[in-house]
Amino acid sequence: MLSTEQLRSRGWSRHRVVSEVSLGRWTHVAPRVVALQNAPLVRRQLMWLGVLHAGPTSLLTHATASEEAGLRWTVDPTVHVLTAKGDLVAPLPGIRFHQSRRRYDDGADRSCSPPRVRVQHAALLTAERDRQVRRAVGLLAAHVQQGLCTPEQLVLGIDQIRKLRHGQLFRLALGDIAGGAVVHGDRHRPALPPGRPA
Repeated sequence: MLSTEQLRSRGWSRHRVVSEVSLGRWTHVAPRVVALQNAPLVRRQLMWLGVLHAGPTSLLTHATASEEAGLRWTVDPTVHVLTAKGDLVAPLPGIRFHQSRRRYDDGADRSCSPPRVRVQHAALLTAERDRQVRRAVGLLAAHVQQGLCTPEQLVLGIDQIRKLRHGQLFRLALGDIAGGAVVHGDRHRPALPPGRPA
Protein backbone atom coordinates (compact mmCIF):
# COMPACT_ATOMS: atom_id res chain seq x y z
CA MET A 1 0.00 0.00 0.00
CA LEU A 2 1.76 3.16 -1.23
CA SER A 3 0.82 6.68 -2.16
CA THR A 4 1.51 7.85 -5.71
CA GLU A 5 4.11 10.24 -4.22
CA GLN A 6 5.89 7.32 -2.56
CA LEU A 7 5.88 5.35 -5.81
CA ARG A 8 7.28 8.33 -7.69
CA SER A 9 10.08 8.72 -5.13
CA ARG A 10 10.95 5.05 -5.74
CA GLY A 11 11.31 5.62 -9.48
CA TRP A 12 7.85 4.55 -10.66
CA SER A 13 6.54 6.92 -13.31
CA ARG A 14 2.84 7.66 -13.66
CA HIS A 15 2.83 5.68 -16.92
CA ARG A 16 4.30 2.57 -15.26
CA VAL A 17 1.79 2.77 -12.40
CA VAL A 18 -1.12 3.10 -14.86
CA SER A 19 0.26 0.11 -16.76
CA GLU A 20 0.39 -2.08 -13.64
CA VAL A 21 -3.18 -1.10 -12.74
CA SER A 22 -4.49 -1.69 -16.28
CA LEU A 23 -2.84 -5.13 -16.35
CA GLY A 24 -4.72 -5.99 -13.14
CA ARG A 25 -1.61 -6.45 -11.01
CA TRP A 26 -2.22 -3.36 -8.86
CA THR A 27 -5.36 -1.53 -7.73
CA HIS A 28 -6.09 2.17 -7.38
CA VAL A 29 -7.90 2.17 -4.01
CA ALA A 30 -8.03 5.99 -3.71
CA PRO A 31 -7.07 8.86 -6.01
CA ARG A 32 -3.52 8.99 -4.58
CA VAL A 33 -3.15 5.50 -3.10
CA VAL A 34 -2.27 2.24 -4.84
CA ALA A 35 -2.49 -1.29 -3.46
CA LEU A 36 0.29 -3.43 -4.93
CA GLN A 37 -2.15 -6.32 -5.36
CA ASN A 38 -5.52 -7.11 -6.90
CA ALA A 39 -6.99 -8.85 -3.83
CA PRO A 40 -9.35 -7.37 -1.22
CA LEU A 41 -7.67 -5.28 1.47
CA VAL A 42 -7.06 -6.75 4.90
CA ARG A 43 -7.75 -4.61 7.96
CA ARG A 44 -4.20 -3.28 8.41
CA GLN A 45 -4.14 -2.24 4.76
CA LEU A 46 -7.41 -0.39 5.30
CA MET A 47 -5.74 1.51 8.14
CA TRP A 48 -2.85 2.46 5.88
CA LEU A 49 -5.32 3.48 3.17
CA GLY A 50 -7.01 5.91 5.55
CA VAL A 51 -3.74 7.51 6.65
CA LEU A 52 -2.22 7.74 3.16
CA HIS A 53 -5.45 9.08 1.68
CA ALA A 54 -5.81 11.76 4.37
CA GLY A 55 -2.25 13.04 4.02
CA PRO A 56 1.06 13.20 5.92
CA THR A 57 -0.29 14.86 9.09
CA SER A 58 -3.08 12.33 9.64
CA LEU A 59 -3.11 9.70 12.42
CA LEU A 60 -5.06 6.63 13.39
CA THR A 61 -7.31 7.65 16.26
CA HIS A 62 -10.09 6.59 18.63
CA ALA A 63 -10.79 2.85 18.84
CA THR A 64 -8.54 2.07 15.87
CA ALA A 65 -5.46 3.51 17.61
CA SER A 66 -6.29 1.51 20.77
CA GLU A 67 -6.74 -1.62 18.66
CA GLU A 68 -3.30 -1.09 17.12
CA ALA A 69 -1.84 -0.62 20.61
CA GLY A 70 -3.15 -4.08 21.54
CA LEU A 71 -6.43 -3.39 23.33
CA ARG A 72 -8.66 -6.44 23.72
CA TRP A 73 -12.14 -4.97 23.47
CA THR A 74 -15.11 -5.12 21.11
CA VAL A 75 -13.62 -4.31 17.70
CA ASP A 76 -15.07 -1.27 15.96
CA PRO A 77 -15.11 -2.28 12.27
CA THR A 78 -14.79 1.35 11.19
CA VAL A 79 -11.23 2.66 10.77
CA HIS A 80 -10.89 6.05 12.50
CA VAL A 81 -8.43 8.64 11.13
CA LEU A 82 -7.70 12.07 12.61
CA THR A 83 -7.13 15.06 10.33
CA ALA A 84 -6.76 18.77 10.96
CA LYS A 85 -9.85 20.98 10.79
CA GLY A 86 -10.28 22.21 7.23
CA ASP A 87 -8.59 19.27 5.53
CA LEU A 88 -10.69 18.29 2.52
CA VAL A 89 -10.62 14.49 2.60
CA ALA A 90 -12.90 12.62 0.23
CA PRO A 91 -14.92 9.88 1.98
CA LEU A 92 -13.93 6.24 1.67
CA PRO A 93 -16.04 3.18 2.58
CA GLY A 94 -15.24 1.77 6.01
CA ILE A 95 -13.19 4.78 7.11
CA ARG A 96 -14.28 7.73 9.24
CA PHE A 97 -12.24 10.92 9.07
CA HIS A 98 -12.39 13.05 12.21
CA GLN A 99 -11.58 16.72 11.63
CA SER A 100 -10.36 18.43 14.78
CA ARG A 101 -9.25 21.89 15.87
CA ARG A 102 -7.42 20.29 18.79
CA ARG A 103 -3.63 20.12 18.53
CA TYR A 104 -2.04 16.72 19.08
CA ASP A 105 1.64 17.66 19.18
CA ASP A 106 1.94 15.87 22.55
CA GLY A 107 -0.50 13.14 21.59
CA ALA A 108 0.99 11.84 18.34
CA ASP A 109 3.14 8.74 18.07
CA ARG A 110 4.69 8.85 14.60
CA SER A 111 7.16 6.09 15.44
CA CYS A 112 4.28 3.63 15.01
CA SER A 113 3.37 2.15 11.65
CA PRO A 114 0.79 3.40 10.75
CA PRO A 115 1.23 6.57 12.84
CA ARG A 116 -1.40 7.02 15.55
CA VAL A 117 -2.39 9.11 18.51
CA ARG A 118 -0.95 7.88 21.79
CA VAL A 119 -3.02 5.16 23.39
CA GLN A 120 -4.11 7.30 26.37
CA HIS A 121 -5.45 9.96 23.99
CA ALA A 122 -7.15 7.31 21.87
CA ALA A 123 -8.86 5.89 24.97
CA LEU A 124 -10.15 9.30 26.06
CA LEU A 125 -11.32 10.31 22.58
CA THR A 126 -13.28 7.06 22.26
CA ALA A 127 -14.70 7.36 25.77
CA GLU A 128 -15.96 10.91 25.30
CA ARG A 129 -18.05 9.81 22.30
CA ASP A 130 -19.78 6.96 24.15
CA ARG A 131 -23.34 7.82 25.18
CA GLN A 132 -23.12 5.30 28.03
CA VAL A 133 -20.77 6.83 30.59
CA ARG A 134 -20.40 3.58 32.55
CA ARG A 135 -19.19 1.80 29.45
CA ALA A 136 -16.83 4.70 28.70
CA VAL A 137 -15.29 4.38 32.17
CA GLY A 138 -15.04 0.62 31.64
CA LEU A 139 -13.07 1.29 28.45
CA LEU A 140 -10.61 3.48 30.34
CA ALA A 141 -10.29 0.79 33.03
CA ALA A 142 -9.59 -1.84 30.35
CA HIS A 143 -6.69 0.22 29.00
CA VAL A 144 -5.20 0.30 32.50
CA GLN A 145 -5.92 -3.36 33.31
CA GLN A 146 -4.28 -4.51 30.08
CA GLY A 147 -1.15 -2.48 30.77
CA LEU A 148 -1.52 -0.11 27.83
CA CYS A 149 -1.34 3.06 29.92
CA THR A 150 -1.53 4.20 33.53
CA PRO A 151 -4.23 6.21 35.31
CA GLU A 152 -1.68 9.02 35.60
CA GLN A 153 -1.15 9.07 31.82
CA LEU A 154 -4.91 9.22 31.29
CA VAL A 155 -5.26 12.11 33.75
CA LEU A 156 -2.47 13.94 31.92
CA GLY A 157 -4.33 13.24 28.68
CA ILE A 158 -7.45 14.87 30.13
CA ASP A 159 -5.37 18.00 30.78
CA GLN A 160 -3.94 17.94 27.25
CA ILE A 161 -7.19 17.40 25.31
CA ARG A 162 -9.04 20.68 25.17
CA LYS A 163 -12.74 20.57 26.13
CA LEU A 164 -12.84 16.81 26.66
CA ARG A 165 -16.45 15.76 27.23
CA HIS A 166 -16.96 14.12 30.67
CA GLY A 167 -13.39 15.05 31.58
CA GLN A 168 -14.12 15.75 35.25
CA LEU A 169 -16.13 12.55 35.63
CA PHE A 170 -13.31 10.55 34.01
CA ARG A 171 -10.81 12.19 36.36
CA LEU A 172 -12.83 11.02 39.39
CA ALA A 173 -13.23 7.52 37.98
CA LEU A 174 -9.50 7.30 37.32
CA GLY A 175 -8.94 8.02 41.00
CA ASP A 176 -10.91 4.86 41.77
CA ILE A 177 -9.03 2.90 39.11
CA ALA A 178 -5.68 4.06 40.48
CA GLY A 179 -6.84 2.98 43.94
CA GLY A 180 -7.42 -0.57 42.73
CA ALA A 181 -11.14 -0.57 41.90
CA VAL A 182 -13.05 -0.27 38.66
CA VAL A 183 -16.67 0.64 38.17
CA HIS A 184 -18.67 -2.44 37.24
CA GLY A 185 -22.43 -2.05 37.05
CA ASP A 186 -23.58 -0.63 40.41
CA ARG A 187 -20.73 -2.20 42.36
CA HIS A 188 -16.95 -2.03 42.62
CA ARG A 189 -14.65 -4.98 42.17
CA PRO A 190 -10.84 -5.36 42.41
CA ALA A 191 -8.95 -4.44 39.27
CA LEU A 192 -7.48 -7.33 37.27
CA PRO A 193 -3.71 -7.49 36.91
CA PRO A 194 -2.27 -6.15 33.62
CA GLY A 195 -2.61 -8.58 30.75
CA ARG A 196 -5.84 -10.16 31.97
CA PRO A 197 -9.01 -9.53 29.90
CA ALA A 198 -11.67 -7.33 31.49
